Amino acid sequence: MESTSPFQTLPVELIYRMLDLLDAKDILFSFGHVCRRFYTIAHNYNSLSIKFTYDSPIADIRRLCRVLKPENIVVLSLKNSLYRSKNNAIQLFLRCTFICQMTRLRSLSIGDVEEYDLQTIMHVLITTSTLTSLSLKMNKIKILTNDSIVLLSAMVAIPSLHKLTLVVDRKIIDQILWPNPCTIQELRIRTCTDENLFNILHQLSNLRIFGMNEFNIQSINQIVQRTSYYQLTSFSFNYISISIDKIEFLLSFFPSLIHLKLTTKAIQSYDFGKRFSQWEQEHFIGEKLPLLQKFDFDISFMCDNNLNLESILTPFCTSFWLEEKHWFVTAIYRHDNWGSILTLQSSIFSTEIFPNKLSSNAVSYSATTRRSDNALKRSNDWNLRINLSWISMVNIKCLL
Repeated sequence: MESTSPFQTLPVELIYRMLDLLDAKDILFSFGHVCRRFYTIAHNYNSLSIKFTYDSPIADIRRLCRVLKPENIVVLSLKNSLYRSKNNAIQLFLRCTFICQMTRLRSLSIGDVEEYDLQTIMHVLITTSTLTSLSLKMNKIKILTNDSIVLLSAMVAIPSLHKLTLVVDRKIIDQILWPNPCTIQELRIRTCTDENLFNILHQLSNLRIFGMNEFNIQSINQIVQRTSYYQLTSFSFNYISISIDKIEFLLSFFPSLIHLKLTTKAIQSYDFGKRFSQWEQEHFIGEKLPLLQKFDFDISFMCDNNLNLESILTPFCTSFWLEEKHWFVTAIYRHDNWGSILTLQSSIFSTEIFPNKLSSNAVSYSATTRRSDNALKRSNDWNLRINLSWISMVNIKCLL
């Protein structure tokens, strides 16, 4: 007697929910080969996610393109390599399938693409696309021609587009013609100038989430801004390399922020950290960011060898930080032959256990504010890690 697995009798709708967790290769070549019913389900599943990178085997790309239906692709991610010119995954994929048939494509991510291939993709999608998410990442010194800029401007004007990521050279950002009105609600870029930033915020009236890695200051202190950008509710600034004064000036234009993320690129001055720890005492958060609910940060700055870590954490142990906002802070001190560095991290970057990234330092210790036993309290536990092998090596060199 033949036995039938209960899994084979599941409704198609439930199986589709499971297939949402798999990539196209597993769906078509593993799941689809179990039985005839699963084969039919796999080849009619219309929410395929395709991802090819520079290290994807050429045989896999060709094999998958032979059996998949372009109209079933919903998520497409293609990435070349900056260092390998021979294996052009994007070009191979375009040769093996018809992008004009991807009528259900919602999310597109392209990395390190050749300009000719990029133009091929954009020419098709600007007329047939219903994209909701677009990500373009290119070498930061790569510059596009005017024809490509025109096509890119048409892409960002697609009415259904809500999420846009442009990790490209700043000059490309400067040349984009933003539509009016613009439907983009989430924008992430590599870098921009202050003038270009305010221009973007002024034109993208529907923008809610904005993130950037670098910010090139030109004359931000001299710019006379009379308008606050109330539409922005989330802002992330990675790799900060500007002074805390300019950061405060920038954030003052975003009074409706609910989520803020700040991370430093280089080691900041001690004054930077001291000023940052006084944001509550100086009423900066209360006055400039009254709606802020989630605050993520990872900030490192130079400090004195005789640093009192208790004094650094004290400003973060008030009822405002612990009880009202539930923002918990970890302070990590590291000392080696390069000097003393203090890092302040929010909960998203740290844990209550001793950090694992300190093994290469001669002396490292940390302290944290935290929640314990359902009660808010200050952690009195001090953790010390000493790299004995490093210290022994230094002593040997000194003796020699």
